[in-house]
Amino acid sequence: MLRQKATLIARIVYFVDLALTTVAFFSAFYLRNLVLPLIAPERFPTGLYPLQEYLKVYPIVLIIWSVLLFTYHSYHSHRTIPVSREALTILRVVVVGNVILATLAYLLPLRQLSRAWFILFGVLSALLLVIEKIAVRVIARYVRLKGLNYRTILIVGTGRRAIEVARMIEGHKYWGYKILGFVSDGHRLSNGWARYRIFGSVPELRALLERGLQAEPIDEIVFAVTRKKLDEMKQIFLMCESWAFARAWR
Repeated sequence: MLRQKATLIARIVYFVDLALTTVAFFSAFYLRNLVLPLIAPERFPTGLYPLQEYLKVYPIVLIIWSVLLFTYHSYHSHRTIPVSREALTILRVVVVGNVILATLAYLLPLRQLSRAWFILFGVLSALLLVIEKIAVRVIARYVRLKGLNYRTILIVGTGRRAIEVARMIEGHKYWGYKILGFVSDGHRLSNGWARYRIFGSVPELRALLERGLQAEPIDEIVFAVTRKKLDEMKQIFLMCESWAFARAWR
């Protein structure tokens, strides 16, 4: 169910991205064609080619932006990613998209595309998409702080690293993660974290995943153990990958 909701949300955001790209496309046309000649007639003495000529380019723009948005993983989970990094990703999409579009305009050639339109479209596209990503982030964090749309986590490890991971998760409630408990790697869990249940030990992890937890399903598993123990857990990793793959296709 959680995977289906995430897929639905990603699709909605994708179509909103295309809608905002469309708004930027036509807004840039009208600003360059009607507004700039009025504001600075000496620099923009004439308008653009008719809108019908720009409509020929519109599908190409949507294809380029769609490919780049998926290439830069814009629709993956961004719970723990800083909003500044997400904004930087959008800027990369716009810059690379405009470079590709300008290259196509030179090769085809698409003489109707003016340089002023390119600049306006790039600025508006970046601005609208960044504002949208910030708005989505604010709404998502508000919902998660209310205890909704969370993902459950099982932490493998009970040592210092496991406590650091748990403390980080608890310190960022807006990430929307809920700790179900720990799986012991041989260390004793400190008293301050005794409120969480320990679901057996690492060798029992396979059985735990196969039967699941009675209270809630496990969405993610975090390994918080030493590097030496990580090297000893290769088979456990393979088993977890198989479990995640089978769970995704249920």
